[in-house]
Amino acid sequence: MPNTNTLEGIWRGFYQYSRPDPAGNLPVVDFTLILKAGWLGTFQGGVTDDPPHGIPGQGHVYGRVSFPRIKFTKQMPICYVRYPDGRHTTLREAVIAKGHPCKREFPGQKIQYEGEFIAPDRASGTWVISAGFIRLPGRFRVGFKTPGSTGTWSMARQ
Repeated sequence: MPNTNTLEGIWRGFYQYSRPDPAGNLPVVDFTLILKAGWLGTFQGGVTDDPPHGIPGQGHVYGRVSFPRIKFTKQMPICYVRYPDGRHTTLREAVIAKGHPCKREFPGQKIQYEGEFIAPDRASGTWVISAGFIRLPGRFRVGFKTPGSTGTWSMARQ
């Protein structure tokens, strides 16, 4: 039976959305995780999505493993908006483009991953971004609804 220390190291994987984007595409996004094991089945690390569909920047992951189950949260440092043509812009840039002042970037939404190890060096499962509301700073209650999303993922040790 594998133990938490088997998480240490580099993992390569991909995630895919369950529903097509407005252009009808189901992009597959490759990613790299660099994980470090913690106490009592916990772990944390960094994550980088690959271009062209991935979110720029290095995010953070933290979670727990109880073999064969794995659960973790991913958060990218900056929230991006994806347009139907596949390009990205930061949420801050999108807010400014709509005529609202915005002095800071917003962090990405938290993404919940759950799955199972199908071998000591391979896991897969599902992910969820919950729908929400991002309130802009200021006197007025201006904000943006964020749609929820779901999908699948898979990763293997490198």
